[in-house]
Amino acid sequence: MSLLRTENSWGLELKSYLQPFALGFLATSFQILLLREAESFFSGNELVYGFVLAFWLLGSSLGSLWADKKFQPWLTPEKFYSLTMLFFVLSLASIRFSRFVFNLLPSETVGLQPALLTSLFNTLIVSLPLGALFVYNVIWLKGDLLNVYFTEALGAASGGLLVSFVLIPWLSGWQSAAIIILLSG
Repeated sequence: MSLLRTENSWGLELKSYLQPFALGFLATSFQILLLREAESFFSGNELVYGFVLAFWLLGSSLGSLWADKKFQPWLTPEKFYSLTMLFFVLSLASIRFSRFVFNLLPSETVGLQPALLTSLFNTLIVSLPLGALFVYNVIWLKGDLLNVYFTEALGAASGGLLVSFVLIPWLSGWQSAAIIILLSG
């Protein structure tokens, strides 16, 4: 299989695989930053890690299932990725300000029920569209599942390395989120 297009021998077919790369990059980056924000809000309660990761798996699987059943052709990659980034920002803000919803004082320890509800809501609004994006990427790339999966894995590794070793040591969560969104936009 040639990497060069047959109709234009000067262009590489890399642009179409930037979408799965961006999906992996965004998913890992968003997950790390959501975990950090939740850890900060819940005073380092490690049970929240389990909640966020469990709801992340649930949300991405439900998103994949929904996308497989209800493909929306009007959703272009640009619209879908932009919507997902908007949901991520709303989720970060929601975690930060959820203490007002539960009437918590500053530095008050959060109970189990608020931790569960906050983790559920804020993780699902980000992981549902990311799960759907995997299925959409396979559809947009005409069923090339292997390359979508491989390219997404490369993006996930890149996002994890960038966030963990470059952004987190030097920037806040909000600054890191802004850089990730600007790089992806």
